[in-house]
Formats: sequence, structure tokens, C-alpha cells
Amino acid sequence: MYDQTLLENEKKRIDYPLSRLICFVMFMIWQMGVIYYTGPALNIDGRTPLPIDMDNITAIIAIGYILNIVWLILFPKKFIYAARAAVVIAFISVLGLFLPLSEEMLAVLIYIQCFSCCFMIGFEASTMIYVFTEKTTILHLLAAYPIGYIVISILQNDIFKLPFTYFRFGIVFMLILLIYFYFKLPTNTFPNLLKKKDGALYSKHLFIGVYILTFLACLLAVIGPSAVASIKNGVSTLYIFAAVGGISAYFIYKKYNVHPIKTVSFEIMLGAIGFLLLFLSLKIPFLSLPACAFMGIGLIPCALLPLYGLILMKQYPRRSIPVVIMTLAIISALISSSILEMFRNDIELLYLTHLAIVIIMAFIYLFTSPFMLMSLHKKITQEPSKGSKLPEFLSALTERELEVADLIGHGYSNRDISKMLFISEHTVKDHTKNIYRKLDIHSRYELTAMLSKHKHSQ
Repeated sequence: MYDQTLLENEKKRIDYPLSRLICFVMFMIWQMGVIYYTGPALNIDGRTPLPIDMDNITAIIAIGYILNIVWLILFPKKFIYAARAAVVIAFISVLGLFLPLSEEMLAVLIYIQCFSCCFMIGFEASTMIYVFTEKTTILHLLAAYPIGYIVISILQNDIFKLPFTYFRFGIVFMLILLIYFYFKLPTNTFPNLLKKKDGALYSKHLFIGVYILTFLACLLAVIGPSAVASIKNGVSTLYIFAAVGGISAYFIYKKYNVHPIKTVSFEIMLGAIGFLLLFLSLKIPFLSLPACAFMGIGLIPCALLPLYGLILMKQYPRRSIPVVIMTLAIISALISSSILEMFRNDIELLYLTHLAIVIIMAFIYLFTSPFMLMSLHKKITQEPSKGSKLPEFLSALTERELEVADLIGHGYSNRDISKMLFISEHTVKDHTKNIYRKLDIHSRYELTAMLSKHKHSQ
């Protein structure tokens, strides 16, 4: 039943061209545009010529996020209908900004905009996790998202100020495209979900690693723009180079068949260099814009969050995946605000804290990425198809050891492996020791890295 469920889910997934994804990326541009104009959210100065109360904005953001999580818990199969309703309400409210209403009433319409984009944020991730194929998700995050980054860099520049009138017309245009996307999105593609009673086991190593990685990525996604907000043209530079990083990663993926998960470690390293340069810019000011550039490329691992969720969904489809990701996003936003407040008067310590978070993220990714890569490939077969041969490094393993090695590579614990193969945990440990000895390795990480490299080369 487990394999059949995964197979049926893959058949339901949809491929979309870039032209359709450009409509979808309007959500990200719309959200950032609303944040930009409502007020000093995320340390970015707002430019709405209306009496916006930031206490109201904070409450609206919190309510929007919480209601989104509640909806994903209670009605996961209806998220497309909710997205349609929210985007239509947002469209009606933005049309009201063109009417001769009082400033207070116009501010209420801005609040509705803010609520709608916060309420929909989990639906964006759910669309990729539940509906898109892996190829389409990568295309969206690394080719369509850069278009959004470029628009955001224009919105948040310090050279010229975008008038509120242009903002209104821009939002109308974005919402029309977003309405088109969601009303064209089929509602019968929701995957079959596994339950505890199905008896299927999931890789705890993979899930825990990805969730920790998700939390740190969400943290950095908030910290990055906040850290450079006080630098002239810092935010624009950040997003321009985020676009450069995304397009570069997609080019490498298409031209050299290097999966984006494989390039994340390099992007995290560049992000770490960016935060280090930001720290040094306190003494050497001209390093501030290069720091923003490196940090922009370092945002790519944060943008790949839906891809991480899709990997989990492909291994063990469960409704909690988008919910956990959204919950971690909220917690990370609260923690980043606390860190900012805690070190507000000690900017050096604040930047060092940011750098430490990037380094921790690099270590978590290092130990999680092999499990993610393994989950993207088919399992090792104990009986290879005709004409194929096991690689030399696996030829010394017995049939049972191959089964154990495959399950270890997919992140399963000894207890889970014993249940799946109907053997004792002690026997699993014995097989594991034999595998390590024959392959001259010492850890699950080394084994998974070897298997992942072999899978990718096939």
C-alpha cells in the first residue's frame, strides 16, 4: 500500500511552464509589496501615505498566520478554495484604494491586503508540496522567483521612491495574475495521505534534519533583509544577488544535471562570507554592499523550503508537513525579533549571532543533504535488472546487507529497519557493523553519502 500510495501521488503531480509560474510568483511580489508599503515591518521603512498603525499590522500578521495554520490542519484538501477566496477578497479591497474614501477607511483596506497575504502564505508552500512536480518546483524557486527578487529590489531601492499610485496599479496587476493562476489550478490533485494505522514508517533522521534546517532557513530569511535594511541600497543589492544566485543554480541544474540540493552547501558558504563581511563592515564601511551581495546568494537555501517539504511528502505523505513548516516560520520570526531586540545596542554581537546561525545551518545541512538526495532517487534493488551491475564498492555486501544499507541511506533508524525487515535490532546492528567494515566507513552519514553519489551517477 505504501508504494502504491507514493506512485499514485506522483501521477497526480502537475508540470507547469515558466509562463504559468510567473503568474504564481506574483504572490511573493504582492506580499513583499504590501509589507514594504504598510510600515516599518522587518526593519524596512513603509511608504504608505495613510495612517497605518503598526500595532494593528503586527496583530493582523499574527492572526493571518495562525488562521492559515488552523486551516491547513482542519481543511488541507480545501486549501485551493481558501486561496481563491482570499485572493478575490484582496482584489476587491485593492480596488477600494482608488475610491474617494477617508484615510482611515483606506487604511482598513490596506489591513485587509496585509491579512490576505499572511493568510495565504502557507497555501503558496502547499501548492508546491502537494501539487507541483519536483521539476516544476525547482523551476519556480530558481527561475520564477528571481523575477520576483528583481521586482522587489526595484520596490525597495533608495535611489527613487515608487509612488503610492504605482503601488496600487501594481497590486491590481499582480492579483489579476494570481487569480488566474489559482482558478486554473485543479482541485482534484490533492495527494493520498498516510496515517498511523497504515503501518508505514518514515525516516526520522530525514524528517528531523529537514525540520531543523527549515527552522534555521526561516530564521535567516527574516534576518537577512533586517540586517541590511540600514545600508543604503542594501536590500536592493540583497535581492538582486538572490536573483543571480537562483538563476545560476538553475543553469547548473539544467546544464550539468547538478541537483539544487547539491549546490546549497556552496550557497550557505557564500552567505556565511556575507555575514562575516557585514561584521567587518563596522570597521571597513566599503565592505557593506559586497556583504549584501554574498548574503543575497545565501538566501537561495532559504527559498528552497518548499522543495525540502516536497522531498518529505514524496517519502512519507502526511498532512503535518506544511503545518510544521509554517509553525517553524512563525517561531523563527518571533526568535529573530527577540534576537534583534536583545542585541539592538550591541550591533557587533548581533552580527556575530547571525554568523553563528549560518554556520550551524551549514552543519545541519551537511548531515541532512545525503538523506534528502537519497529520497529523490529510487531505492537500491537487491536484484539488479539484466545488463546492470552493482558498483564495485557494493559487490562485497550480501543481499540482506544491501537491504539494510538502502534503508540506512534513506534515514531509517535501527528500530524501523528491524520492523521493516522482520529481524531484531541486534541483527540490524550486526549487519550495520559488517557493512561499515566491508566499505571501510564509520557512520551512517558516510554510507548515505556513498549511496547518494552512486544513485546520482546512474
